[in-house]
Amino acid sequence: DCNLGYYGINCQYSCPATCSQKRCNHVNGACENCNLGRYGMNCQYSCPGKCSNKRCNHVSGS
Repeated sequence: DCNLGYYGINCQYSCPATCSQKRCNHVNGACENCNLGRYGMNCQYSCPGKCSNKRCNHVSGS
C-alpha cells in the first residue's frame, strides 16, 4: 500500500486533487470520494446545476 495521497507502482503518482482528502485507490488512482461539487472516477466532472448545494452521487452525478 501507498502513503495517503499516492498510488501506482512504487507509489509514484499523486492522487487527483479533486479526490476528497486526496484519498484514492492505491493501484489505479480512482478517488474514494470526491470534493464537494465533483463526480466521476477521478472526480473530473462538475455536479449538474439541478443538484442541491452542489451535492451529487460521486460516481453517477445524480
